[in-house]
Amino acid sequence: MAAPKWIVPVSLRGYQRGWLGPDVLAGVILAAVAIPEVMGYTSISQTPIVTGLYTILIPILAFAISFALGYRRPPLQFALVMLTGLALTAVFWLNIVAYTTTNTSSLLG
Repeated sequence: MAAPKWIVPVSLRGYQRGWLGPDVLAGVILAAVAIPEVMGYTSISQTPIVTGLYTILIPILAFAISFALGYRRPPLQFALVMLTGLALTAVFWLNIVAYTTTNTSSLLG
């Protein structure tokens, strides 16, 4: 039974089941690289490791939304959407770092 059209986003309507395996593999590889990287950065900056895990979730969501919005758009508009996602990610990350350096005790408990 197919899902109603209003539930499935336009960018996923042409998705084929054969693409699921490579997409899941790409997600696992991204997690295998990104999670230890962020944990290392938070260890170096002497902030709680959980802040690094939070900072990896928002960028992934921002870029997923950027790709969903940029699907089938001209290249310049797509680049603008991607740069906007990158800017939002940078602002979020800098806010997390600023908050943890000034309020470390409140994040620990």
